[in-house]
Amino acid sequence: MKIGYQGVPGAYSEVATINFFGKDGYEAIGYDSFRPLIRDLSNNSLDYAVLPIENSTTGIIYRTMDLIRHNNIFAVGEVFVPIHHQLIGFPEATFEDITDVYSHPEALSQCNYFFEYNEQLNPISWKDTSESVDYIKRNNLKTSAALASKRAAEIYGMKIIRENVQDISYNTTRFLIFRNAIKVPENANKTTMYFQVKHTAGALLSALQCFADENLNLINLNSRPLGNENIFQYGFFLEIDESLNSEAMKKTIEAIKPHVTLTNIIGSYPKGELPFK
Repeated sequence: MKIGYQGVPGAYSEVATINFFGKDGYEAIGYDSFRPLIRDLSNNSLDYAVLPIENSTTGIIYRTMDLIRHNNIFAVGEVFVPIHHQLIGFPEATFEDITDVYSHPEALSQCNYFFEYNEQLNPISWKDTSESVDYIKRNNLKTSAALASKRAAEIYGMKIIRENVQDISYNTTRFLIFRNAIKVPENANKTTMYFQVKHTAGALLSALQCFADENLNLINLNSRPLGNENIFQYGFFLEIDESLNSEAMKKTIEAIKPHVTLTNIIGSYPKGELPFK
């Protein structure tokens, strides 16, 4: 079994992979970016792909959601990973030595207060959290540090200079587990979908009313620009407290058809267990 994720060993996506699938029994393959990862899942070079879709601090992760809304891949699982960013540098480094901090843009944005309080630090965007640790080590950047996980510090033999520098202590990223086939798990109790409504007055309200009519609980609603020539028009991601296989969901999907121009069921899966209670 082959499972793909974005990043290198020590990345939070690898942690999500381990948390969901365990440590053994599969080959984990890291990718530089999301597009080739989704492509390889679509052409069956992978059995599963692990993709981050939402962070509790910064919200929906548009880089992945924009890709999956028009791809025929299907989410069958959900896992939550606590995101504790560590400031990582060389074993001999002190906090006063550090001038530049490398990490993925999402990680940097989750540590805004840390950079506001430490104006001497220059945040630098990099393609991956864990790989930023490898980068400063390979290039012997003694006055640089990286924001990444404890696992990344251990893998590359580097030191945690400051622990847990994220803005919010309960910072958590939600990942969905995708496969290249629509197969709803028997214990699914949550559905993610995307639709584009007609560009007419009341179309969105009418579509959403269909869920209320079947007593379905909408737990998440996010808009996203359509792009291209459809400027300032939007599609919507929805999450519903229900399995795709329920009669209520089937009736609703039929009922919304007069109000939408496009519908894509992104997945239906068992709810993941929150790391904090």
